[in-house]
Amino acid sequence: MTIFINGHDFRVELERVCRLFFPDEKIRFVEDGEAHDALHTQIILDETDTAGAAFIITDESGSVRRYDAQRVMPEGLDEMDRNLVLADVLFSTLVEATGYKPPWGVLTGVRPVKLLRMLHETIGVEKAKERMIDLFHCSPEKYQLCAETMRYEQPILDCSDAKSFSLYISIPFC
Repeated sequence: MTIFINGHDFRVELERVCRLFFPDEKIRFVEDGEAHDALHTQIILDETDTAGAAFIITDESGSVRRYDAQRVMPEGLDEMDRNLVLADVLFSTLVEATGYKPPWGVLTGVRPVKLLRMLHETIGVEKAKERMIDLFHCSPEKYQLCAETMRYEQPILDCSDAKSFSLYISIPFC
């Protein structure tokens, strides 16, 4: 799979979004104007006045299927919000193309409870819920799980002091 980018350098998160749909694909980024081979699966991501994504599949017979989405890129957005608009347009395009909607939406590489807690503190409970479901594309069930976990976690955090720390242990089983 090749991802063509134009007008931005938001590779890491966009690759993570692609991996939600294509976990085993080799992903290669190509800058606008860079030479490339004609490939079977392409994603084009553009950030100029609008954020646009196109997912193009060419099968063995040469038949092409194309899925597109665009969002207006509001002026004055900081880098994080511009990146969210690009992730949103890519996610929407890939959901349409694949028919699969990951239950945690675009949330990759982040602890959802920590994010939700920060959103509650900065924009309030209702707007945080709206943002988790509408902007990050979390399913209502995953949002509910996240909110419930946050409620159970809060008494533990209230007991913490400056010298406290959290330890996460992962035991892989193959």
